[in-house]
Amino acid sequence: MTPTLFGRLQTRLALYLMIGLPVTLVIAFRASGWSWPPAAEPCWFIATLFALGLVLEPVYFQMQRFRWDQDWPFAFFAFFSVMEFLAVYAAMRLDWLPYLPACLQSRLDPARQVLVCQLPSLTLAEAAAHFALVFVPMLIALLAGLQIFMVRWRYRGGQFGRFPVID
Repeated sequence: MTPTLFGRLQTRLALYLMIGLPVTLVIAFRASGWSWPPAAEPCWFIATLFALGLVLEPVYFQMQRFRWDQDWPFAFFAFFSVMEFLAVYAAMRLDWLPYLPACLQSRLDPARQVLVCQLPSLTLAEAAAHFALVFVPMLIALLAGLQIFMVRWRYRGGQFGRFPVID
């Protein structure tokens, strides 16, 4: 059965809570030198990525309805996840996200009279590594974990919870 929109949203939330948040907290503690409080940038970055995914999920669901089998291949999942990552990273670097600054420390360049970033909040390498450490386990969980350990998940439109047995 093809996942319903509600099932897709539930699956995204479950993967975010089970994989995305724990991995992000480890990365945040590592970025802060294993001290309290953890660095906020990785947490805000993954939360923004999750929120963008939730906003775009109805669009993906409508796109899926145009396919002949009305299914969403995992290659599409991977491609659009990377596109979401690039969109959030670009928004951060362009300073469109007030809670996720592009620069933590900047200085004024006297020759050009512009601010030059000395300490970016997240470099592309750090953000890409963070995304990969979250995305790859999520993809494995989606391909294997949910389908092996929650056999009926696929047949319930990707939704979790109790469903009455119909005789």
